[in-house]
Amino acid sequence: MVIGTLAHCIFQRCIADKYCKTMKDVETIAEDVMKSRKIISSLYAMKLSVQEAFGLVEPYLKQINIFLNQHLHRTVPCKPLSFTNGADLVQIAEINDIEENIWCHQLGIKGRIDATVSVVCDKANKSYETMPLELKTGRASHSFEHLGQLALYEMMMELVGHKVSAGLLLYLREGKCSRVVSNRNMRRDLIMLRNEISRFLSTWMIANVADNHTTSREEALLPMKPKLPAPINHERACAKCPYSSVCVALAKREHEIPTNHGFSLIAEEACGHLRNSDIDYFVRWTGLIYLEAQDSAKSHMARNIWSSTPQERFENGSCMIELTLLSPVHAVDEVYFHTFTFDRHSLILDAEQNEGRRDTLLQSCAIFQVGEYVICSTTKRIAVAAGHIISFAGNELVVAFERDLSVNYSGEQFILDQHGFSSRSSVFDLSNLAMLLYNDDAVARYRRIIIDRELPTFSEGILCKSMIPNAKEILKNLNRDQKQAALKAAATESYCLLKGLPGTGKTQTIVGLIRLLSLLGKSVLLTSNTHSAVDNILKRLISFKELSFIRLGALDRIDPSIRSYAEPILAENCTSPEQLNELYGKFQIVAVTCHGTGHALLAQRLFDYCIVDEATQVFQPSIIRPLLRCKKFLLVGDPEQLPPVVKSAKARSLGAAESLFHRLDQEGSFCVLPTQYRMNRVLTKLANDFTYDGKLVCGNDIIANATLKLPNLQTVRRIYEVERWLMKTISNQIDLSAVVVDTGNTHQLNLTHQKLDDRSSNNSDRATKSHMKCTNIMEVALVVYVCKALLKAGVKHESIGIIAPFRAQVDLIRKEILKLSNNEKSSGSETTVHSSHDNVYASDDKTLANDSCAIEVNTVDQYQGKDKKIIIFACTKSFSLFAASEKNCAATTASAAEGEILNDKRRLTVAITRAQEKFILIGDLATLDSSYSTFQKLFSVMNKVSIVHIQDKKDGFEWANVMESLTSLPE
Repeated sequence: MVIGTLAHCIFQRCIADKYCKTMKDVETIAEDVMKSRKIISSLYAMKLSVQEAFGLVEPYLKQINIFLNQHLHRTVPCKPLSFTNGADLVQIAEINDIEENIWCHQLGIKGRIDATVSVVCDKANKSYETMPLELKTGRASHSFEHLGQLALYEMMMELVGHKVSAGLLLYLREGKCSRVVSNRNMRRDLIMLRNEISRFLSTWMIANVADNHTTSREEALLPMKPKLPAPINHERACAKCPYSSVCVALAKREHEIPTNHGFSLIAEEACGHLRNSDIDYFVRWTGLIYLEAQDSAKSHMARNIWSSTPQERFENGSCMIELTLLSPVHAVDEVYFHTFTFDRHSLILDAEQNEGRRDTLLQSCAIFQVGEYVICSTTKRIAVAAGHIISFAGNELVVAFERDLSVNYSGEQFILDQHGFSSRSSVFDLSNLAMLLYNDDAVARYRRIIIDRELPTFSEGILCKSMIPNAKEILKNLNRDQKQAALKAAATESYCLLKGLPGTGKTQTIVGLIRLLSLLGKSVLLTSNTHSAVDNILKRLISFKELSFIRLGALDRIDPSIRSYAEPILAENCTSPEQLNELYGKFQIVAVTCHGTGHALLAQRLFDYCIVDEATQVFQPSIIRPLLRCKKFLLVGDPEQLPPVVKSAKARSLGAAESLFHRLDQEGSFCVLPTQYRMNRVLTKLANDFTYDGKLVCGNDIIANATLKLPNLQTVRRIYEVERWLMKTISNQIDLSAVVVDTGNTHQLNLTHQKLDDRSSNNSDRATKSHMKCTNIMEVALVVYVCKALLKAGVKHESIGIIAPFRAQVDLIRKEILKLSNNEKSSGSETTVHSSHDNVYASDDKTLANDSCAIEVNTVDQYQGKDKKIIIFACTKSFSLFAASEKNCAATTASAAEGEILNDKRRLTVAITRAQEKFILIGDLATLDSSYSTFQKLFSVMNKVSIVHIQDKKDGFEWANVMESLTSLPE
């Protein structure tokens, strides 16, 4: 596979280079290709040296040289190609494109063509024909699969505007190049086959309807079962297939295979080592992954490319238009960096004629993030390339593609669309499940742990006497519980769970454990679900010079403070697998996200320990791969906080939100960190009463009695002297550390005051209704009003955090806080807004955006692992009490809300425990109390004195004043 890829790369480079004509030129290009990061990483993973790889690819180099001389740089006259199919007469006049990308919606097929070439038909008359060239590095079989692939390329190229009547099939190893012409019957059969494959792909897992006569008890418990084509009867082929275990496991839960069938003959070898429980676990999670992928595909933004115009997508905030490609395009290791620019000033001027266009520009800019996968189109053709955003600053953005667009699309205007759904995550998770089927002793051990929930065992006396003084020095800054947890984790013979309650110093404990394991000479794989979680630990490790680590992953996703430890930087000058091996061998600590554990380094290494931070948030199949690369593991997390993100309600109901931490959470498997250093005693009591059943304790009296510092409180009292509700809301009395601001029913007020033309980027009725379901402008006004008072009272901007459950409400609050920021600046004070799009869009132009960070506005999920002095939680929902359409709301909401974010106790727990000194909840108490069981529980344990009921024209509160304060903010 690697040699085939290498031969493809060399061949494409050679035919694209007009000056490559001799064997020496081919060898020079081959040597250059073998120095690319992508290739040497692949060679490292396969344990191949450059010399070995060169020896294996050398026969192909000779054939490449022959091909160049015979078909590309040919000087001997030839007859018109149309007269014959003779391979020796094929003369290529021009290489039009390499890896041409085609998305053909008419056929429902995507394709990337090895090379698009112009072939001489009649040299005298300068007649040329465009053809796809398909390269094969295996034997010249001329199989239906190979011929069919060319036929599909022909059809696709015709539908995007090429005039094509044939294709070229090149078997490089044997130097055979033939002209292939497809016919109507072949094309018809291919489309029928495509449709059949599509049918199975769309429903390859179905709901399991138990049949008492034919289904075992274990099979009846499976929520989904496979529905696949009948397996082929080809024993020899199946015996060699690397996917035989997967295939047999699925077949065991679907088909009754005859005993004389070739499939039955290999079943024992493929799955004889697996128990029924192993196969059921595999099939169960395969079904859950399928459900999640199906649900995610519904929101696939790429479908909008065909169903709406670029202008409509721009107004929806999902694409950027009118982009111009700047020259030159820079190439590094077969990756082409394209710089696009757009005329911001003309777009801003257009706002005078097209009100709201400026907001749309801001929305589009904000929604694109560094590292995001995007689809690039021109105004003439859809999806000419796809790649990742590298940087975004001012009116320029840099995107990396695998092909140079300036070659064929110079001078055109470009469009970038969000891709949204990616199947790569589901493919990764399915691959991990397949790895759990391996016939291997180490994997069998993990099957017992993961599937059977085998309890861990622990060693005694892991430290020899000479190590004890150093170990004491390492652990001296940990409290008693943290020390015990670190020592127990180090002593495990299989695994251990660490329950780190909010603010109890999980990160500090992990750092202590890593230092202790380093003292013991152990290697560590550090991983988590997010880049930020991994980097937060590494930032603590930097100060310990005795520790050396390497951070795997894309450079743009790594925290700037540790990029000097990133593998792309450290391996920048490595030009061979041997150099990579030497580099990687220097590090006992390797850090990477769970989804990054497919890296070549991990393919060649078995670690002593794996530490998974925020393990309760990792989708269960996603954690399998890093664990299989280690002898022992520690899962760190809080089971009372955020679970894995699962979009599919059906998958959640069937158990997809169960993390491995939750699965293994049983007596004897865990240790607990109860002493917290974040919340004061009132907030600690609230968290205990609501979730933790008294387990949380304050670390000391200073933490317990900490209250909000309001240095300008007297000034604020003079400004807001009649607004008693506000003074109670922002009070720094410790008994009022947790406050509920009951807005009353704001449904009708929200309808009245919602300025859709200003607040929404899409004015369509459907978008408007959807927008309003997840926004509440009245609560936005209250949040801004309270924020303004806190800032006037002297609270630092970075001390305030704002949380909302819905992304639309977050965006709306962020927009208004940004206005408040600009207003504060103009009045001489400084307020800045933080979002999850840091450094995505930075500009000196004050008319567009300000991404410097201080007041953070985000969803609950984005706040995991963070804390602020003050947290303001805007609940958003307020149901109409009178509208006919919501007549039965009270009766139906409780059941409907089961899957809603607001009814998730763990999310509300996260929101509460982010606050150090003050928690302000803003919402319609009646709606929340009657519709969501989580809020019923919260209000039942809260001090009634801390609930602030606001009514218009009472206690100094007036909705008119609050709304005027919002609408008066300058744009």
